[in-house]
This record gives sequence, structure tokens and C-alpha cells, in this order.
Amino acid sequence: LLEQRESAQRRGAKSLATLGAWATAFEPALRGGSVATAGVRSLNGALTREGCSASGVGAIFSSASGSKETDVAEAEAFSQVFGAALIDTPVYAVKGTAGEWEGASGALQVLAAVQSLAEGVIPPAAGTEEVDPALPRLLLPRAPIARQIQRAAVHVLDPSGCSSTLLVRGPQGG
Repeated sequence: LLEQRESAQRRGAKSLATLGAWATAFEPALRGGSVATAGVRSLNGALTREGCSASGVGAIFSSASGSKETDVAEAEAFSQVFGAALIDTPVYAVKGTAGEWEGASGALQVLAAVQSLAEGVIPPAAGTEEVDPALPRLLLPRAPIARQIQRAAVHVLDPSGCSSTLLVRGPQGG
């Protein structure tokens, strides 16, 4: 259930997470735009609106489309935004476990982020046994990681150059 904090408090409901800042970007690939740049712009836009740095993000929930070109662009965007902190920031792709959900994939990623924030566990990234060595180094969990994080980034990127990022805060609001 998604509702305003005050309404949940009046009902005595337990908050699992709070939606934070978001941003979208479009770099039309058909017109020479960079898909990775779209990812960088949406990630930086959400972080700026949230008023936090990349180090304030405890996990990334990645779209990981399965397209080599788009996955490389997404990993490059993560590397540009997170820098050296990327190797310590778990990256989880729900599609490796649940498959492709097309337009609903972002919503499924948000649900996975909320569950991780509420339970303090980052799930393993299924289907990542072989990772292209040309990709930036990513922390792709092979087993669940018990970690209390205050904020997660949900990132979606498509091959046409559309990108969105939503920051989700833990139950205390990050």
C-alpha cells in the first residue's frame, strides 16, 4: 500500500519504506545520444534532488535489460556516478530472478528495494555467474547480503536512451 506518512501513522501502520527523490533523462540514441549519459543524468538528478551523494546509497536495483549494449551503458553510468564506491555497493537485478516484465519492471524493482530496506537483506543477483570483464567492477551478490541500508537507488534504462531513477529510503526515512 502506498500512502502518505500521516495517513499511515493515524492507522498505526508499519512503514516499510519512503519514496525519495526521482529524476528522468532522455538522450535519444537514434539521434546520436548516449544511453550511458541518460543513466548518469537520471542518477545525478535524483541524488541532487535528494540532497545526498552517491555514498548515501546502500544498494542499486538495476534494470539489467539483458541487452549487452544497454547493460554496458548502465554499468558505465553506475561507474561514472558512484566511482570507487561502486565496488562496495551491491547491484541487484530483479530480472535475473523474475524474468522480463516489460513496462512493469521498474515497479517490480521498487518492490524488491522496499523488501530489502525493510528486511535488511540484499538478494543474490541471479544469472550473473559470467560477467563481461569489460564492464566496470560491480558488486553482484552471489548470496544474500545481510546489510541494513538507509537508501536504495532504483534505476531503469532502455536502449532508446530513456532513463529514470527513484531513491527509496528505509523505514526511518533515510
